[in-house]
Amino acid sequence: MSAACGLSARLRLSGPRPRGAWTRLAVTKVSSGGPWRASRSDLDGALLHPVTGRPEPAAAVVSLLLEHCRDALADAGDTDAVAGLLAALFARGNGASFQRSAYRRDGRLPDVIREVIRVTDAG
Repeated sequence: MSAACGLSARLRLSGPRPRGAWTRLAVTKVSSGGPWRASRSDLDGALLHPVTGRPEPAAAVVSLLLEHCRDALADAGDTDAVAGLLAALFARGNGASFQRSAYRRDGRLPDVIREVIRVTDAG
């Protein structure tokens, strides 16, 4: 969904295009590079901007995606829930930041895995 929304935002925000003008490069940047960068940088780092394809602060890119999806979220009655979940996610960090923090604390991959299992089991 995020790749589709990102591509949609890229096409919408970059202005009118002749039929068939967008390229595989744009799709590749958003669909292939985005998840890699997100997992590598977590929410404290940068994500690929769906219009420029360049790294920008994660909060700015997520905000753009939220704005792009706002009408659909409102139609579904999900705007407040999604905005709240995103705020909580940025406050506590995502799985990548949690795993990096656990690794810095313990320095051993088995300890990180045990910590992930413990937190998952705790709900």
